[in-house]
Amino acid sequence: MKHLFLILANLRRRKLRTAFTVLSIAVAFLLFGLLSAIRVAFGLGIDLAGADRLLTLHKVSIIQPLPKSYQDQIARVPGVREVTHASWFGGYYKDKKNLLAMFPIELEPWLRMYPEFVLPDDQKRAFLADREGAVIGRDTAKRYGWKVGDRIPIFSPIWRRADGRGTWEFNVVIAAHVDELFGNSPAEKKTATEKVFVQSFAKQIGDIGLIITFVVVVVFFAMLLVVGNTIAQSVRERTAELAVLKTLGFSSPLVTALVLAESLLIAAVGGGIGLLATWLVVLRGDPTGGYLPAFYVPARYYALGVFLIFFLGLAAGFFPAWRALRLRIAEGLRQVV
Repeated sequence: MKHLFLILANLRRRKLRTAFTVLSIAVAFLLFGLLSAIRVAFGLGIDLAGADRLLTLHKVSIIQPLPKSYQDQIARVPGVREVTHASWFGGYYKDKKNLLAMFPIELEPWLRMYPEFVLPDDQKRAFLADREGAVIGRDTAKRYGWKVGDRIPIFSPIWRRADGRGTWEFNVVIAAHVDELFGNSPAEKKTATEKVFVQSFAKQIGDIGLIITFVVVVVFFAMLLVVGNTIAQSVRERTAELAVLKTLGFSSPLVTALVLAESLLIAAVGGGIGLLATWLVVLRGDPTGGYLPAFYVPARYYALGVFLIFFLGLAAGFFPAWRALRLRIAEGLRQVV
């Protein structure tokens, strides 16, 4: 700690350069934190999907219905405890950009199949008694300003009413063996665990984890160059001063440690600001209005961020510190003006 003043004095020599370097690192770690939150949000649905629930759908597309008779045949398969169905409704609210994941379902079998869906008793009774009732997620209701008891119009381009209109109003309130049963039927189907289905559905827009990892690697490589260049330039400017320190009795390892400490301090301040900013942003909740409801950063990513701070500081300061370690006093003093 007795050399902290010396380290801070060196950083204050070029205040603007130091400030921009710290700001660059802060932005990089803020980006790291937000991308981590997005990665978690995309992956949470996969993590929550049941590996013990099988999802059977048409071989061609999720929107293609299967014969209702399949449900009774699947229910007779040994090992099957519960069977329910849902149909893709394809509805949207007011505008096509407000597409909603809506499914007509059998409520009681569905709630037994998905115990994580919880309804208050009064709302459950109201839903069972209302053929036009709709169970809506809290975030979706908040996004559109819906309340219990509201009547909302939903347009479906797939399902039409008896009068031809597409607008509906609602009140807010084992794998291979199963496939073989219908292998040669007119409506062939495929079966997979719910977890596998959600994974494949998410990958239709790309491997989010791989994309985010690639972006983070590129950003940190750029930060490594920025911080490394800053420290290297600082060491070049202070070559004579480092030689004087060695003349005054500072050992080469100590001078090397001072250079590394300078690099670590810059990385720690910038990275700390970035992670703090991430925490503050995440604290406000989902910034997309419900599209990323599980918008948070797990503790393991903060721990990874701290590790990356130390790695960045050490890696960026390694070559400048190595140069300071090998600096000869006579060679350094020649640069005194």
